[in-house]
Amino acid sequence: MTSRAKPAKLKPRLLTAEQAAAYLGGLPVAAFKRLRLGEISLGPRVFYDRHALDAHLDRASGLAALSPGSGPAAANDDPEAAFARSAPDFSDASRRP
Repeated sequence: MTSRAKPAKLKPRLLTAEQAAAYLGGLPVAAFKRLRLGEISLGPRVFYDRHALDAHLDRASGLAALSPGSGPAAANDDPEAAFARSAPDFSDASRRP
């Protein structure tokens, strides 16, 4: 008898509106649909691209401009370093009146 390895659990790239709204922190589905972020139509069904959602959040938070490469953070980019680059610099705050 041969044993088969379990396939790795895949993260789906295309999400339903409900999944995408939850992915973005639990937005109401109707509000999320109005945003039309990463919307892809496949026949009669509409899906939302997880990478497009990530890219939108990266741009909105300023991470896209700070990450090496263009667009979403590069695959080899250290998340802690990306966060440190995006954190405000308060080193000169004591000099302000």
